[in-house]
Amino acid sequence: MPRKGTPFVKGLTNFANFFDPASISPKITPASSYTNSAKSDKNSLPPPLKKLESNLVKSSNIKDYGGFTKDFSSQMLYGANEVELGKQWASNKILTSLSEDQEVLGCIRRDNFITVLYKQKSNTVPGDFLGRLVLGLEGDMIKVFGAT
Repeated sequence: MPRKGTPFVKGLTNFANFFDPASISPKITPASSYTNSAKSDKNSLPPPLKKLESNLVKSSNIKDYGGFTKDFSSQMLYGANEVELGKQWASNKILTSLSEDQEVLGCIRRDNFITVLYKQKSNTVPGDFLGRLVLGLEGDMIKVFGAT
C-alpha cells in the first residue's frame, strides 16, 4: 500500500519553482520570498509545508513514531528505525518539548531538494536551536529527506 504524504501543490507562491527541474543553478533565497499570498507572515512556510513540519513537531513531542515518519521518503525511512528514535527521544529533552512556533531563516536548493533552515525553540529548554528540514519530491508527493 502506498504511503500517504503531502501532495505537491503547484499553486504555492515561488516555492514550487524550487522543484522545477528546468532550473539548473542552485538558489539561495531568503525566507521572505516564500510568503503565501493568503498569509502575510514573512518567516513562515506555505500552508502545505507548514502542515508537514507541524506534524513532525507534534509527533516528536508525543514520541509517536508512526506519525513522525509518515512523511519520510523511502530513503529516510531506512535510517529512522523505531528503537533509535526512541533512544533519542528518551535522552534529549528538546526533542519532546519542541515549540510549534518557528522562524524560517532561509532556504537553499540543491538539485531536486530544498533545505529549509529555521530557528526552533523548546517549551522547556531555554534558548534557540537551529532546525533543518530537507524536502524533495518522491513521485508527486513532498517528502522529508532529512531533518535535524
